[in-house]
Amino acid sequence: MFGIFSIFLASSLWALDTLIRYPLMQAGVPALQIVLFEHVFLVLAMLLYLRRHGGWVLPLQGNRLNIFMVGGFGSAIGTLAFTAAFAYHNPTVVILLQKLQPLVAIFAARWILGERWSRDFGGLALLGITGALIMMGPDLLALTRVETWHGYGDAASAWIGYGLIFLAVTAWGLATVFGKRLLNNGYSNARTLLARFGAALLTLTLLALLLEPTALAVPPVHLGSIALLALLAGILGMSAYYYGLKQVPAHIATLAELFFPVAALAVNYLAFGTTISMPQAGGAILITLAALLARHRAILPQERMETEPLGA
Repeated sequence: MFGIFSIFLASSLWALDTLIRYPLMQAGVPALQIVLFEHVFLVLAMLLYLRRHGGWVLPLQGNRLNIFMVGGFGSAIGTLAFTAAFAYHNPTVVILLQKLQPLVAIFAARWILGERWSRDFGGLALLGITGALIMMGPDLLALTRVETWHGYGDAASAWIGYGLIFLAVTAWGLATVFGKRLLNNGYSNARTLLARFGAALLTLTLLALLLEPTALAVPPVHLGSIALLALLAGILGMSAYYYGLKQVPAHIATLAELFFPVAALAVNYLAFGTTISMPQAGGAILITLAALLARHRAILPQERMETEPLGA
């Protein structure tokens, strides 16, 4: 079960990062600039670490696509698409559709990695996603109003927003699967992190040069906050995540990632004193139970095979 709890820990660290990221955006720092310099710190940190622990050269043979999908597509393009979607749509719509990410990862893990599901995994996945939706509580009522789905502009803008959301969902779901593939190919957690952050930095730098050259110059006053972001969500969060992903199948890992709204709820309660409603508490319990039961069900067949006497 350590793998599941490692992903729970990663989700908690990702929830903490919002305490720093949102104030930066409210201060007028562009999203591309935040993400770009965050990855500069991450790459430098991993290069320094790997220089002392086994070398930083990455074996690329057979892994180029995996590295791009994890870093370039998942970490860079996915994050930017998700951030940009808020300019076109109500946050409730964006966050609701983001809940489709586990479905992408679950089916991609079966198709790309050949992972097999336990008999009741489908029901447990539905339980976890239901818990995540319940946690949205009153926000779901806004979705009953037609205008909520129209976005902030005309129909074309609304469809651009939908496209950005689904791009982010697909990128993040596939990043989980291809990250698992890197680990299966013998990459250590540290090298997987360097591959992810390095590919993301190259992609973000190219996007900045093409779309927003001013993003390459960040005011020194914000560098400390961005470095703290890199430590919390990047180094600590992703280290815990890849440790967990190494222990559990990708389709179960993505179910455990639904713990993020549970952690975010706890952070808001502790940091701002926001109240926790009964539906939110119930949804949090459903998410946690779904992930733990899915891992337990996946372990049982392995244990039977290991304890069953030969010739039985």
